[in-house]
Amino acid sequence: MYYTKPHAERTIPAWKILSGGLSSAELKAQFEGRIVFVGAGAIGLRDLISTPLQDRDLGVMVHAQAVEQIINSQFLYQPDWGAGLERAALFVLGIGLALALPWLGALRGALVGLLMLAGLFGGSYYAFHTNHFLLDPLYPAIGIVSAYLLVTGLTFYREERQRSYIHAAFDRYLSPELVRRIAQDPGQLTLGGEEREMTVLFCDIRGFSRISERFSPQEIIRFLIAFLTPMCDILLGRQATIDKFIGDAILAFWNAPLTDDKQYENAARAALDMGERLKQLNVDMRKQNTEPWPDDVQIGIGLNAGPCCVGNMGSAQRLSYTLIGDTVNLASRFEGLTKYYGVGILIGSALHAQITHFACVMLDQVRVVGRDAPERVYTLIGDEVLGAEARFAAFSKHHTAMLTAYLAQEWNA
Repeated sequence: MYYTKPHAERTIPAWKILSGGLSSAELKAQFEGRIVFVGAGAIGLRDLISTPLQDRDLGVMVHAQAVEQIINSQFLYQPDWGAGLERAALFVLGIGLALALPWLGALRGALVGLLMLAGLFGGSYYAFHTNHFLLDPLYPAIGIVSAYLLVTGLTFYREERQRSYIHAAFDRYLSPELVRRIAQDPGQLTLGGEEREMTVLFCDIRGFSRISERFSPQEIIRFLIAFLTPMCDILLGRQATIDKFIGDAILAFWNAPLTDDKQYENAARAALDMGERLKQLNVDMRKQNTEPWPDDVQIGIGLNAGPCCVGNMGSAQRLSYTLIGDTVNLASRFEGLTKYYGVGILIGSALHAQITHFACVMLDQVRVVGRDAPERVYTLIGDEVLGAEARFAAFSKHHTAMLTAYLAQEWNA
């Protein structure tokens, strides 16, 4: 059926005729030479139907529309090639969009899909309006929408798995918090840095060259894994960012990329915990005797605090989130001095000023390699609990008296 728009003059109420309300001339003008349908429009007679143009139309009007269509020769056609064209559009557009989506992406794919839908419905309307062809765009449209949803969903799932894999992989190289921030804002992967007040830690195994002579390369790797894993657990537990491993050495820092209001205490406690953990490792590894482990592994830790430049540094091809500055160089030199002073942890005056409640004593005033200004160095013996004990106070008093005489070159005293 090719329904036309309703016109009020098409219908005449029956009561006007039955009551004689129309004259012979009016009846002649209305009905002469015309086909007349008689029908009822009452709801109770159940002859009201829905059409494409009206929710509720008289059944008799459908018959009238059919006759009008025949008289005007305005027929709708479903061409024999229509079904084939609909199936072809379903497969070609659906498969084409599915293949193109991985390269287009979700947004551009949606725009292409919308253009396809507009073309389908626009072409269907054009064929109907100009040639009275009935071409159904519904199934090709469902195919396009289904292809978009399916491929986009699969792509999203695949990318989420890849992102999770990359996130987990880079967690092994960078601070997990830094990886999370980069995932949220990839714009942070640019060259440059910012100046911050930071605390830096260098940790190195004493006599590693001699240890390397005793083991094969594979055994050295297993030894380093057994050593570095618990050390890194302690550092990460104390909010440190592990910068890099330099052979057997560890470089870590605090107060970047996230602000750490307790950076000095966290660094000091991490260094103390690393020393205690190593003592336990020496005992446990000798008992287990399953992994290559030297008899008595010792470490030296250098700690320093001060301004550093931290950020993404390197070249345009390769970036590294790291830090540079005199504070970093001093921390490295402090680590090297631990072996000469026979202590496990050596810190600078800037850090000592921030943790005076910890158990620390001054060792010396030195001028490190590559630096003209002298620096007072201290050894960190314990936390604030030990620092408050009477026995440490007595030791610190005698040590200070000895150091005063030493600096004054009063050798007899």
